[in-house]
Amino acid sequence: MTSALLLAFSLAAPASAARTPVLVAVGTATRTGYEEFSVLGWGDACSVAVRYMRFPPEGAGLRGVPDAFRAGLMSLPPDGDAQVEDWIYSSDKGTGYASENMSRVVEDLRGERRHDRPGTAERLRSAHVADQPGLETLLNSTTVFKSDPPLGGFPERFRFAAVHYAPLGSCALFEFVDPATPRDGLRTKLVRLPEPGVRRARARAHVTNALLLYRNETDLTAAEAELAVASAMDPQYPLARYNHAILLTLHGRFNAAIESLKAAVKHDGAWAEEASRASEFEPLREDPRFKAVLAGAPPPRRRPEPKRPPAASTDAEGEKLAVPRPIRRHY
Repeated sequence: MTSALLLAFSLAAPASAARTPVLVAVGTATRTGYEEFSVLGWGDACSVAVRYMRFPPEGAGLRGVPDAFRAGLMSLPPDGDAQVEDWIYSSDKGTGYASENMSRVVEDLRGERRHDRPGTAERLRSAHVADQPGLETLLNSTTVFKSDPPLGGFPERFRFAAVHYAPLGSCALFEFVDPATPRDGLRTKLVRLPEPGVRRARARAHVTNALLLYRNETDLTAAEAELAVASAMDPQYPLARYNHAILLTLHGRFNAAIESLKAAVKHDGAWAEEASRASEFEPLREDPRFKAVLAGAPPPRRRPEPKRPPAASTDAEGEKLAVPRPIRRHY
């Protein structure tokens, strides 16, 4: 264990069939059907372009052709909290769907309507959380979010599944799912986040969970998956990127490890110093790319020195006065 870890897919056909029309559909056939939801991009203020598609069960329709779909904008008005939906291309019965039409709508949303700014996504894992008081509640509930409007209003069967953060973290689109109803199990809610720092706080919680899973339970797979969540939701968080690089190295995924380490070192050269000492990076020690990352590291960022308590003063007669006790505030 190093000190760093302690820081927290051609179709081939015979010639006789060369002129036979072939329909190629994408998608995974399932017995129950499924839903797909994606964020296409963010616009100004609290506005996001999204796409939703619902696919039929196996044998009930063409594979990969939705029987319901929507694409358009979701937004919050500047002085209100009522979610506004503007669907440009939609059908609840799946009639009129064509993939080329959907592609044109997506292009229009990102181009003419200027919803092309990428955000980040935190996708929660339905998996065991390390044994630390409060950690599971923090990760798997929305209690830490001070949102406007408040989250909630869904039946208990809907599980908190994902958060799509706007580029500046001032807005977020939440996903809630009911695993028991995969064709009608998605609910979304767009809210403002008065405290954008909540994204970093949650990323730190994912890092904590990952390191506990690694150190205490030797579960490298779960630890890497948690660090992947933290790195995706907060790509500028060097602690997540550095530790993800370590776990990727332990999994033998050296290309991804180099890229993750590069991101951490770019933010703070101190991570290059950590990497030079970490035994987990031994398989990469002679890799020219690894050496280049360390050699090109910027200087370490200066950390502010801890404040010292005030010295005791004396009164007019030379007697020492008691140092006032600091005010302790709990957040």
